[in-house]
Amino acid sequence: MIENYLNERVWDRFMTNPYVQTGLARAGFQSVVAVGDGAADATRLVVDQNMPNPFRGTATIAYRLAEPGQATLRIYDLRGRCLRTVVADRADKGPNQITLDAGGLPSGVYLYSIEAGNNRVWRRCVVIR
Repeated sequence: MIENYLNERVWDRFMTNPYVQTGLARAGFQSVVAVGDGAADATRLVVDQNMPNPFRGTATIAYRLAEPGQATLRIYDLRGRCLRTVVADRADKGPNQITLDAGGLPSGVYLYSIEAGNNRVWRRCVVIR
C-alpha cells in the first residue's frame, strides 16, 4: 500500500495484466484516454509528494507548471479547515519548489493543495513532533 501511495507502480503494473484488462472489458468498463479538447493542458500543474514525508518542521514540495504564473499552497486538517496559506509570488514555467512549514501544527495527517491557474492538485502529508 505504501509503495502504491508513493508512486502508483503497483496500480500501473496491475493494470497492465491482460487478465485484468479482459475482466474489466467484460464488466463493461471503458478506457478513457483524454478528457476535453486539450485547452487545459496549457496550464497543467504537476505536483510531487512532499519530501521528506513524514516530516518534522519543514518539507519541500516540487511542482511543475506548463506556463508561468502564481502558485498557492494551502494546508488543511482532516475536517477540511484551511490552516495555512502560502503564496509563491511568481512561479516560473517548468520545475519550481515551495516550502511546507508545519511549525505549530500537532502531529497528524494533513492535506495540502497547490493551485495554479484553474488547476488544483491535492496531496497528503504526515507531521511528526
